[in-house]
Amino acid sequence: MKTAPEKIKLAKCKGHDNPFFAKNTKSVQFSLPYFKTRQGEYFHRVRHANNHWRGGELSHTSVGFWCGNGGFIGEKGRLYAKIPEGGVLCATCEGKAIGAGLDGERKINGKKVMYSPKTIRKQNEKPT
Repeated sequence: MKTAPEKIKLAKCKGHDNPFFAKNTKSVQFSLPYFKTRQGEYFHRVRHANNHWRGGELSHTSVGFWCGNGGFIGEKGRLYAKIPEGGVLCATCEGKAIGAGLDGERKINGKKVMYSPKTIRKQNEKPT
């Protein structure tokens, strides 16, 4: 019996407090964990994704990666449940995802690692 690919819960993308963005964009809550563009060399770990609407219809879906890059689902890129044999995973994506605790134990090569994403302050907010 074939099982469904395992999906991961995604972080919410920044910028949803912008009225235009909030009106025309909806965060995707779950996704397959890996993404690769047709022309790219690496598979990336998905961190967040958004559906973008124009005129009441889905225009496109954007995907953000742990390394800070991004892409679009469609002809130029697609999601994967696992990395195919011989595929190369982006080391920055993998390191940050492991350091943030996404895979449970925060260790790389037996060494403890930590990654804590920056918190974004609103423009008028003063540092504490």
